[in-house]
Amino acid sequence: MSEPVTRPGISPETLAALGIRHVDAEEAKTLVGQSFAGLYIPYGVHVEGKPFGRLRLDTPTSDRKYTQRVGSGVHPYFPALPGLDGQPDLVLVEGEFKAIALCEAGIRAVGISGFYGFMHKGEICARLARHLKEHPAQRVLFLGDNDTTFNVQFSDAAVKLAGLMVPVPVALPRIPLSMPKGADDCREQLGAAAFGPWWESLVAGAVEVPPKIRADLLAVELVKAAAGDMRAIAGVERAMMLQRLGKLSTGLHGLARAELADVCKEKVGINKSVMHQAVAAAMRETEAALTTKEEWKAVSESYGEPMFVSRDGKLITGLNERFWAGLIRKQHLLLHEPGEKRFYRYEESSGLWAAQSKASLAQLVCDTVHAETGGHSDCVKHAQLTFANAVVGHLAGMVEKPDAFSADPIGIHVANGFLVIDGVGITLRGFSPDFYSRNQSPIAFDPEALCPMFLEQVLYPALELEDIGLLRYCVGQCLLGRNLMQTILILFGPGGASKGTLSNVVQGLLGEHNCYELRTEHLVERFELFRYIGKSLLYGADVEPEFLRRQGAEALKKLVGGDLLSPEGKGSNEQINMRGVFNVIVTCNKRLSVRLAGDASAWRRRLRIIGFNPPRADRPSIVNFDRMLLEKEGAGILNWAVLGAVEVLRDKRANRTRLLTDAQQQRVEALLGQSDSMRLFLETCVDRMPGDSLEKNDLLERYADFCGDKCWEPLPELAARKELNNRMLELFGSVERKSAGSRNNQRGYSNVGFRGEEKVPDSLI
Repeated sequence: MSEPVTRPGISPETLAALGIRHVDAEEAKTLVGQSFAGLYIPYGVHVEGKPFGRLRLDTPTSDRKYTQRVGSGVHPYFPALPGLDGQPDLVLVEGEFKAIALCEAGIRAVGISGFYGFMHKGEICARLARHLKEHPAQRVLFLGDNDTTFNVQFSDAAVKLAGLMVPVPVALPRIPLSMPKGADDCREQLGAAAFGPWWESLVAGAVEVPPKIRADLLAVELVKAAAGDMRAIAGVERAMMLQRLGKLSTGLHGLARAELADVCKEKVGINKSVMHQAVAAAMRETEAALTTKEEWKAVSESYGEPMFVSRDGKLITGLNERFWAGLIRKQHLLLHEPGEKRFYRYEESSGLWAAQSKASLAQLVCDTVHAETGGHSDCVKHAQLTFANAVVGHLAGMVEKPDAFSADPIGIHVANGFLVIDGVGITLRGFSPDFYSRNQSPIAFDPEALCPMFLEQVLYPALELEDIGLLRYCVGQCLLGRNLMQTILILFGPGGASKGTLSNVVQGLLGEHNCYELRTEHLVERFELFRYIGKSLLYGADVEPEFLRRQGAEALKKLVGGDLLSPEGKGSNEQINMRGVFNVIVTCNKRLSVRLAGDASAWRRRLRIIGFNPPRADRPSIVNFDRMLLEKEGAGILNWAVLGAVEVLRDKRANRTRLLTDAQQQRVEALLGQSDSMRLFLETCVDRMPGDSLEKNDLLERYADFCGDKCWEPLPELAARKELNNRMLELFGSVERKSAGSRNNQRGYSNVGFRGEEKVPDSLI
């Protein structure tokens, strides 16, 4: 059984008796045609053969708190509580729950939706007119919330109501500014016993509405009535009150505006100069709203009117997709990258171009139609998913920008701006869409920041000075967001040597959302590359020695070499293109081997290997040391890396490559040698010798000794046997044979022998 519904100032029993209940999104779809969970309020009438009711949303949207079936019209709400129809006064109040609270207190009330909810096409709405005919009222009380004093539309609605009710008088009871906003909240605060006398005092002080008074003059009378409360308001609330008075003044004519200024000075204590400033500020806001109208006009001139109407001009028959695409383009900074088939939206707060799904843009289209048309039912009816998707399709062509993010970087996007690096130096500039950045460091730039702990506890004990320089160069390139030098950084050394800490610090500098794990074994799968779109760093942490030998590892050359790639996204048959400009960092405890695939020169150009010294015995072990470094010295580490970025851009602009030291180059050669160790062994130690033969096990033993002499890690046994077969066939045309020259029935190869060994005549065997 569901829990009873509760609302301020109303008993749960009354709510239950009126049939008000909580419904989920599925039931709401049946009741009001919209999928929102909330409180359903039945009206007890049928519209077009269906029961009519309104839904109060559990989670209000930016533009509405209530909703109802599209096209069902405006209707008053009569709480079905007995014994009230004979009362002389009838209260019209905005909202069903306020009406229920008054009726439960013994006050005859009708709920209306909005200030003008009592009328339809310039007349009292039919159901309210019928009620007044059956149960005449001697007076109508038009009750607003405590803030309607500052709303000239409330005064306008009151004047229209008074004109329609003649000869029945209309009066306006006013809830004091010091009380809660609505009648139901006031009853909740006062309690049932005190609410009756309080209401009687409110009615006694109600402002009468002369039938022919102007709305702006009535608004001034309401301010006079509330002046005592307004004078007592202080602090921030007084500043907000002044803002509301300024906005109210902009809706008044000259005479009423002057009278309002006099009332504020004499009765509220606001001098005219302060009031003038408030009015000027409100007018600036109004001018900003008028700019939106100018946008409509400009877009209409290019793409036509926003909606199609019937011949008599009374019915909206459809919406102009191109107009709404043009309006959204004018209101939002968007671009469509055709190669990636992705939309991006510029965020002023961060300076980022953030990826947008087509679904989110379709929602933006529907929200825009609702906001710009004031929720017009005919417009909302046409702003469905098919229409929204069509608008998004038009928008793609309007904001298309090929290769938007392909230009070489000119600096680094940091948390507090964009660091522009040029021939003059480093300049911190404000965010701008012209930088076309989608990768931002979460660290703010501080030119005075240092990082002594990072240098003294991580870098200096673990690395030689020339390797620290190479590391800074590579980390600086990572911050730039593009692999300008087409390199792969490998951090190699024993466990506990700070490799992982350093890799994590780099990821923290870049922002973890800009990083993705590199999984070479998945590079041959259909959707792996698609996951890299928008990332800037691929990392492999504590990888196994065969990490770069796995099938698919050769794709790394394309991922860093600027090649055009065509990833595939799940559920999409569209061709997607991107460039392989990713930075790559790999950490390992053992020397890696690479799947060379006959292209050792390409790997030689790309590999940058930094060797780490063994950790000192007295080195302290600190949990989450990388996080502590980023928290305490993040800005200083950023400064250290920025100097590397300066070097990278200097080399790129000069079209040159940073030279490696002899030790650094030797590490690369050692890795390449180990990667092709079987070939090098055979080319060095074996030769073609017709009539001779070598046993396979002898070759494998010699191969292991050969690798040991060079401090290389030999291939695992199964991989070595397979590689030996391939290379013997390639180099010597010799295939593995059973009992090839063997006295022990071993497998081997014919017409080959070890170099430097003299053949023993068969007669001596």
